[in-house]
Formats: sequence, structure tokens, C-alpha cells
Amino acid sequence: MRDFLEFFSENAADILENKLVQAAITVLAAFLLTRLTKFIIRHSIERSENMTGRIETLFRVFGKCINAVIYFFAVLQICQVVFNIQPTSLIAATGVVSVALGFGAQSIVKDVISGFLIIFENQFSVGDLVTIDGFNGRIHEITLRTTLVKNIYGDILTIPNGSVSKVINHSREMRCVLIDVSISYEDDIDNAVEVLSEVCAEAEDIDYITERPKVPGVIKLDESGVVIRISVMCEIDRQFETEREMLRRIKYAFDNNNISIPYNHIMLVNKEIGTSD
Repeated sequence: MRDFLEFFSENAADILENKLVQAAITVLAAFLLTRLTKFIIRHSIERSENMTGRIETLFRVFGKCINAVIYFFAVLQICQVVFNIQPTSLIAATGVVSVALGFGAQSIVKDVISGFLIIFENQFSVGDLVTIDGFNGRIHEITLRTTLVKNIYGDILTIPNGSVSKVINHSREMRCVLIDVSISYEDDIDNAVEVLSEVCAEAEDIDYITERPKVPGVIKLDESGVVIRISVMCEIDRQFETEREMLRRIKYAFDNNNISIPYNHIMLVNKEIGTSD
């Protein structure tokens, strides 16, 4: 180790003047700067408890832009050191190439512009529950070119931002959950409505339900039973939990009050076929 230090101290100037060494130092510095940027952004997101999805999205996109700038200047530095290409000449050539690519890569330009508008207009943010092209899931990541949507099964759909035409965002306002319950024609409708009203009154104490659920009444006479509707207002992203809890309570209430829920029956008829002599 001592011999290496002595050799480096004696030949430091020659080593640092080596073009490949300078290029390696530039690459290492760029790598460390990008890692530092990623760490700062991730640490800021994890520390902030009140950060909205839009701010988190802007943080991530800003981090990617910084990394792109770092790598761009690293390439300029390497070209200058190794190939003796001046940055001004390289930037001018880059501008010409960009114009040429612009005509052949219009879809990429469209995706980038659409991505900027999505973020600027706050159409959706990371963590929002959305429906895009019939695909339901949460926004996993947004970049300037693509949007990643992840469903409950872990499948990730990658959509170019220029192809996002219609989006249903389920995470912006309080949710109204509509629950339709069927009872048999033999049961008393007024009694069923009263039982459901009692369930709604008890459900008002659930913390994620924002107001007392309502029973509008009968909405349809189905071929198998009478359909009664319940409307429940709940917090954002709690609609599925609300629906499950309400159905559980309704089932227990119907069982305790001898109210039957219609379902399909299968009747087996064993018919003996006689044979004549």
C-alpha cells in the first residue's frame, strides 16, 4: 500500500493528465452525482408525511431531468478531453441532430409534450386510482414519455403519454358507493327497508364513512327478486373497503331478521322410465 502511495505521489501529474483516467473520473463523478440526487429525492419523499401525489411526481420527474443534465455535461467533458471536441461544436451538432430526429420521432415529441401537460395540469399523480383504456390500477410512475399503471395483481401497464386520451380518476373527490341488495318477493319490502336503515345508522360510526348512508328504496323488480339500493359516501380510495363492510353487515342483519336473499336453485328429478314386455 505504501509503495502504491509513493508511486501515485511521484506520478500524480502524469496519471491525471492521462485522457482515459480523466474520462474515468468524469464518469465516476457523474455516477456519484446521480446517486446523490436519487438519494436526496427519495429521502425527501420518505420524510414528508403531507406530500401530495402531484408534488411527489414533480420530485421524481425533476430528479430524472437533473440526471439527464448531469450525463449530458459528462459526455461533453469526455468528448473534450478524449477527442478534443469543443463543447460549442458538439452542442451545435446536437441541435442539428435534434432537428433531424424531430421529423422522424414525432411520436416521442408528442409523448414528452403530453407528459408535461399531464404533470402541469395535474390530471393524475403517483398513487391515484385510475382507469385508462379499460385498465384499472394505481399510477405507479410518471415520466415525461410514459405512464406506468399497476393493478391489484401486480401487472404493470406502460402507456405512452401521447396515447392517453381518456382517463377516469377515482382519487380526487369523496366516493359514492352504490350497493344493490335483492330480497325475495315473499319478504316484506317495508321490513327490509327498515332493517337496511338500521344497518346504515350503525355504519355511521365507521371512521372512513363521511356521512350517514341512505336507503333510496326499491329501484328494480328483477326476475328473481326485489332490488333495494343503498348509497354510502366514503373517503377517497376507501370505496372497496366500504362496500365489503356494508355487505357483511347487511348479510348478518338479513340473517337475524329472516330476510332471504334470492339465489338460483337446482332441482334434480329422478324419473323412472318403465319398460313394457
